[in-house]
Amino acid sequence: MAFLKIFAPLFAIVFSAAVNATAVASPEANALVEVEKRGTPGNVYVCPQTNWGGDCAVISAANWCNPMTGWEYDTQSIGPDDGATCYGYSNTDCTGTQWTFTYPGDGTGGWATANPWGLAIGSMYCAVGGGGGGGGGGSGVSGLATYYYPEGGYGACGWTIQNWDMAVAIGSGNWNGGSHCGATMTVTYGSTTIQVTVADLCPGCQGANGIDLTQGAMAAMDPNWYNNGVDSVTWSVSY
Repeated sequence: MAFLKIFAPLFAIVFSAAVNATAVASPEANALVEVEKRGTPGNVYVCPQTNWGGDCAVISAANWCNPMTGWEYDTQSIGPDDGATCYGYSNTDCTGTQWTFTYPGDGTGGWATANPWGLAIGSMYCAVGGGGGGGGGGSGVSGLATYYYPEGGYGACGWTIQNWDMAVAIGSGNWNGGSHCGATMTVTYGSTTIQVTVADLCPGCQGANGIDLTQGAMAAMDPNWYNNGVDSVTWSVSY
């Protein structure tokens, strides 16, 4: 009887604690809440582990190339804020292999894909205000545009290109194995925006994000194209 008198109250306490226990959200769930409540286009929530694990931080790459100092080659979860399309690059100057991220992001590191990006991203650029992968004019990657005469030859994408075609050759730093072939590139020069088709590779383009427009496309963009020769532009690619 003494045994029952001692342990019965203890059992009641344990049972009450179990009934009134509150479920605790997992770190992954908490991180997703953190991503969802953010709302500054161009900001990116980055974590060193998959499933939003580790000590995470927020970086900004709104319309500029962020070399991710302190985070280069050390991210496996990336969550852009809503309202921007962000690009991760394998080099620290927004060149090389490119991966695309949109809200709410990716916490897998891409390890299950043929081209994983986990621990491989050295810089990021977020197109805010209608640029980037979503198309439209205004914002995008800054680069130098030159022109050439394809003369009906075959481009690296596999089809013939005429001088008057609205087409573009993309620089080797953004070629990405030809993954952009056939995509629409929106190019803005001053107040003029044109759309061209990615049809060729430009291994000698000027600068990290240089492009080479056909003569016809360059003339449509810049009435003074012949005298200028090289124009500072912004461009983005959409599919």
